[in-house]
Amino acid sequence: MSGVDLRGLEAFCTLARTLNFRSAAAELGVSQPAFSIRIARLEDELGMRLFDRSRAGVSLLETGRQFLPHARDLLERSAVVFETAVSIASGLSGQLRIGYTPVSFIGDVPKLLRDFASLRPDVRLELKEGLSGDIEEGVATGRLDAGFVHPLTAAPNLQFHPISVAPYVNVLPSDHPYADRKSIRVADLAREEFVLVERRTGPFIYDRIIAMCTKAGFSPRIRQEVGNSIAVLGLIGAGHGVGFVIGSMKQLGRDDVAFIPIEGKSPKLPLALACHPAKTSPVLDGFVRFVKSKSPQKKG
Repeated sequence: MSGVDLRGLEAFCTLARTLNFRSAAAELGVSQPAFSIRIARLEDELGMRLFDRSRAGVSLLETGRQFLPHARDLLERSAVVFETAVSIASGLSGQLRIGYTPVSFIGDVPKLLRDFASLRPDVRLELKEGLSGDIEEGVATGRLDAGFVHPLTAAPNLQFHPISVAPYVNVLPSDHPYADRKSIRVADLAREEFVLVERRTGPFIYDRIIAMCTKAGFSPRIRQEVGNSIAVLGLIGAGHGVGFVIGSMKQLGRDDVAFIPIEGKSPKLPLALACHPAKTSPVLDGFVRFVKSKSPQKKG
């Protein structure tokens, strides 16, 4: 037996309930001869008779009574499979592998993901942390479906949907003489030692910070380079120098550091959703549309 026709199972369950060929055929909207053919084919496929047909009427044989709960179970499961397929095709369910950078989670991205999960509870989001370059490589190779990255070192074969632009601010120990200032000139930091995120982690911002200091008339004395902005805050809080982070990190609520806006033009960190133009699915397309609808940036 290669497989059972679901129409035959439906005909069997209907006839088992009505015990009348004419009524069962009418209920399914088919002619009585066509209905009888479905029952005969099912019995041939199963290799056993299911009904006793006599002048007195139709009755279930013992084989039919034993097979009936299995037939109903198969029909119920097939309905679930069909509903699942419809849900996947409409983007209402499925799985997405989303990359994110540590900095991207300091801001609105967690709320963005939470709101999407609330809107699409049957879509499973598998989140993977990495640096922008690693995430872009994952999207390009198909290891990730999409990723929150900081472009400008972007892979040319990817699409980038802008989300936000975060300005950098100066960070000082809370007991620094400049900690109470409303703003600060970069030139005022010429005698300070700096703690920076290492260039391999964020080459675009690293180069912008160095250029900003050079334009202010000095070359920054770098005391230490670290792997992420959280470490920058920790070392500055410990009195190991000054540095720069995105302004939204102020929401971390640390009282051992002060966040001071930079006078004039400061570096800015762009955030975008990276996707591969050749990779598409209803659930991924729905996620991209949702992210773009929530972005204050111009869509592109």
